[in-house]
Amino acid sequence: MSTISSNSQSLTARISTSGTSTIVGKTSSGRRIEVNKLGVGTIGRLSELSDVDVTNLEQGAVLIYDETVGKFVATSTMDDGTTIEGGHY
Repeated sequence: MSTISSNSQSLTARISTSGTSTIVGKTSSGRRIEVNKLGVGTIGRLSELSDVDVTNLEQGAVLIYDETVGKFVATSTMDDGTTIEGGHY
């Protein structure tokens, strides 16, 4: 039995795994809960962050925030045609 508390609210559930990456359980009131993604610890790579797009990653690229997609995008060319060489160190 696991209990999670937050702001005077609590959730008590029996948790079991279903042989997949999904965690399923039931609350003490019988309500079914399902967790599809659980993050614990720290991110090891920028590419693992949900708001970073490294599709066009290349040597010397930099991350620029793209407001239209709501992500930081790897690029070596700016919208005005300026080429950026971030180098390597």
